Amino acid sequence: MELVDDTGGCYFRMSMKNLFDETCREEHKKKDLEVPVNFAEFSKKCSERWKTVSEKEKSKFDKMAKADKVRYDREMKDYGLAKGVAWKKVEEEVEEEEEEEEEKEEEE
Repeated sequence: MELVDDTGGCYFRMSMKNLFDETCREEHKKKDLEVPVNFAEFSKKCSERWKTVSEKEKSKFDKMAKADKVRYDREMKDYGLAKGVAWKKVEEEVEEEEEEEEEKEEEE
């Protein structure tokens, strides 16, 4: 799955929760393809389910999120170079995001 928007820019980075939600959507499609989905209700159910997921299962999504971060960083670098944007600025933004994530993890 390539996550690049149609303007050629980089798409967002997938978090553990984003990946879990995607898995929920895929499971729902397999089970109830014809049943319409209320997005707000479905998101709420996925969030409730996320709270009950074991640490072992969450570690699977953590590994996937880390792999997606590598993809995102690579695309940001390529996009920045292609658009003539200084990579240094992109790199600083990535470092800031990493620091924010580390702070969040330490708080938990």
